[in-house]
Amino acid sequence: MLSMEIENLITVKSREGLRAWLQANGKTEKSCWVVVSMTPNPDNLIYLDMVEDLQIQ
Repeated sequence: MLSMEIENLITVKSREGLRAWLQANGKTEKSCWVVVSMTPNPDNLIYLDMVEDLQIQ
């Protein structure tokens, strides 16, 4: 069985936080895992906000 190591697990609370991480790391990192929430949660970015924001990029 193959196992996957999760690297660059990031927790951001807003679209701005995600953009800041991408701007700071986007040219040097191959990938990242973003912790998201399906419902409003003050500790995590909402899934739909992440998807919408990445479509704009």
